[in-house]
Amino acid sequence: MKQLKLPAVFMRGGTSNAIVFRQQDLPRDRAAWDEIFLAAIGSPDPYGRQLDGMGGGVSSVSKVCVVGPPTRPDATSTTPSRRFR
Repeated sequence: MKQLKLPAVFMRGGTSNAIVFRQQDLPRDRAAWDEIFLAAIGSPDPYGRQLDGMGGGVSSVSKVCVVGPPTRPDATSTTPSRRFR
């Protein structure tokens, strides 16, 4: 995979970590997302523990989140849009 530069936020809560991407910053082709997410958390790791990327040592505490507009008509967002730098 070629190296990409994408804006993201690394968040930690309790024992879990997440890398948060804005949907608008990701490729339109969702088939490309898996490779980006796996690379961001450092998987596959030859030792089976995602320690070389942003992921934690156990897969259950390493998460990727995509924030975007609602995809259902009954879901709304009341959070104002903000530009993150």
